Amino acid sequence: MKPRHRIVLFAVLLGGLILGGIWVFGPDPTDPLYQGRPLSQWLLAFPLTPGSSGPDQLRAQLELQQADAAAHAVGTNALRVLLSMLAAQDAPWRAKLYRELQYRLPGRFYSRLAVEKNSLAVRYFGILGPDGRYAVPGLVNLYARSAPGSPARENVLAALAELGPQAVAAVPVLASAVAAKTNSEGRVLAILALSRMGTNAAPAAPELIAALQNQHYVIRAAAAACLGGFRGDVGRQVLPALRHLRDTSPTNRYPPLILSDDTLLLYDSENRGAGDSIDQSRATAELAIRRIEEDLPAPPVPTP
Repeated sequence: MKPRHRIVLFAVLLGGLILGGIWVFGPDPTDPLYQGRPLSQWLLAFPLTPGSSGPDQLRAQLELQQADAAAHAVGTNALRVLLSMLAAQDAPWRAKLYRELQYRLPGRFYSRLAVEKNSLAVRYFGILGPDGRYAVPGLVNLYARSAPGSPARENVLAALAELGPQAVAAVPVLASAVAAKTNSEGRVLAILALSRMGTNAAPAAPELIAALQNQHYVIRAAAAACLGGFRGDVGRQVLPALRHLRDTSPTNRYPPLILSDDTLLLYDSENRGAGDSIDQSRATAELAIRRIEEDLPAPPVPTP
């Protein structure tokens, strides 16, 4: 090969490498910018490393505040990035490496893992405010594309729960998740999402009533708590099912289950292997009945 041809070939190869590097490592054109920095870089700031404290903790809190500001400023343009983070998955070898090294590497290592991206995405969906309703079609599509009982579906349900009333268009999907028989944690997440919609979750009433008979007491109590948020005629219609749960549940009195972010933690720590040893169904049903009845109009006073 002539020297001139070698120079041309080298230039072509070098140019290809540069263009390939730009394509692989360069900024994603779909990743919106905030203060000259891609949004994904703001959102992937690691919140807190295990056992972190002092200056590291303060720096992590500052990074989260800046990430929140970026998500608010970008608005609906953040949805593509958030959905990508929510759908991220790790190869099995990477997940195994994470479990073995999670306490030995710097905190920023974790933000590159799918499990951390998933968790952060769920959090950021919760701060979108009214813009969150535009995320529902993408979340529903991701739910449909994911395998039943998979972590991806749990991530979607958690994101819908974070959106709260903004996710009302997803009620049919949440109702199907309540009725699913593949994943109890997914059911709890779906009920938690529905509970934040009040009476707007009424189309899911049949599935919630059926859940009152579930073998897991947290699911029974969570369904009762959700139904207790119904008002008016819808609330009146679910009263018989709640009274049946109250009358057939164990007489042990425990504090009623109040649906909150701690519901899943309660399920993890108590329900697995605990059976009905601390069943809250009766107390929760009683509270739900009282809340519905208090909102109903008083019966007319008979005239003498």
